Amino acid sequence: MFEINYFTKLTGVLGQNIQYTLSPVIHNYSFNKIGVNAVYLAFDVSEEKFNKVAQALIDLCAGLNVTIPYKERITNFLDEIDEKARTIGAVNTISNGKGYNTDYVAVQSLVLEKLKHIDGYSCLVFGAGGAAKAVAFALGDLGCSIFVHNRTPKRGELLVDMLNRNGIKAELAKEYKSADIVVNTVPVQNFINPAYVSGVLAIDLLYSPVNTKFLRLAKLRGMKTINGVEVLVRQAMESEKLWFGKSLSDKEVVAYLDARKFIW
Repeated sequence: MFEINYFTKLTGVLGQNIQYTLSPVIHNYSFNKIGVNAVYLAFDVSEEKFNKVAQALIDLCAGLNVTIPYKERITNFLDEIDEKARTIGAVNTISNGKGYNTDYVAVQSLVLEKLKHIDGYSCLVFGAGGAAKAVAFALGDLGCSIFVHNRTPKRGELLVDMLNRNGIKAELAKEYKSADIVVNTVPVQNFINPAYVSGVLAIDLLYSPVNTKFLRLAKLRGMKTINGVEVLVRQAMESEKLWFGKSLSDKEVVAYLDARKFIW
């Protein structure tokens, strides 16, 4: 294992109620394997303390990830944001004070590995937060038309408007809408009607055991799937490339998690 000393770089993930996160396990394992003297911690910060803590972590950390519910709010603390992350309006990775969206990169690359191309496909996205923005832009930029289904229609409409203004065909899905690709980005799935789970590919950005029923149903219906751990690991390795110029392979990290029963 790594040994912490004066020269150890600090990295971590900033979020709220993130006791479940696998990110420290993933990154600390990877740092040890690739020979980077760094430690990765989870910074679980309340909304009341966010403004005080956010800037300090940006300045202090050699690399920082951002998760629920701060992917959009963190943009207000950054002087520089990657063009794609700025378009999306959400940042999940910070390197040298600059914001990036490695969720976007992860989803695009994983989808293309599964389907090769999706130009002309339709995609139904559950949710309208930072993760939903990343996946909607990732698939929209590959030629997908996007349907957004959100509990709060107003927020869904804002995402639809943002997509349309950036040349991506999108609309709000107020009722049942069949699609080629179905994506879940929300923690609670009990509002997802099983009828929605159809098409050729199902993606779940969550990796809680509660969410596994979504992908189980997709597999029963013959759909290809991408689970939350695959997305988490891919975006994590993309983050490390930004921080240190290198990373492990996804397969090695997923195998490590699986062997230690971190994957449900």
